[in-house]
Amino acid sequence: MFGHQDDPLYGIGWEGDDGRSDVKSVVGDYPAVMGFDLGRIELGNEKNIDNVFFKRIRKEIIRQYQRGGMITISWHINNPLTDGDSWDVKTGGVVSSILLGGKNHEKFLCWLQSAANC
Repeated sequence: MFGHQDDPLYGIGWEGDDGRSDVKSVVGDYPAVMGFDLGRIELGNEKNIDNVFFKRIRKEIIRQYQRGGMITISWHINNPLTDGDSWDVKTGGVVSSILLGGKNHEKFLCWLQSAANC
């Protein structure tokens, strides 16, 4: 199986063309595995960290499922302790802050619910 991140969302010299895929253009079919990122959904944004609308991502996930393909989801979530981005790792204690009893536990649960509601 071959996979490609954001395959039907943008490619070489194009962005947002419905039904387009660089992989399909080269080999005649969509990749078996497609990955999508939910980063920034926790903030209530309309677009993810790659500047793609979440509505479009949802549509493409459904299309890939209907084709019989596999879907992977990554989530470059913001740092709940510092409100920095996913790459803000200088402050320790992030994981313990989102666990039960941690000061960001409720915040994290709200973020999870935001993702589930999409």
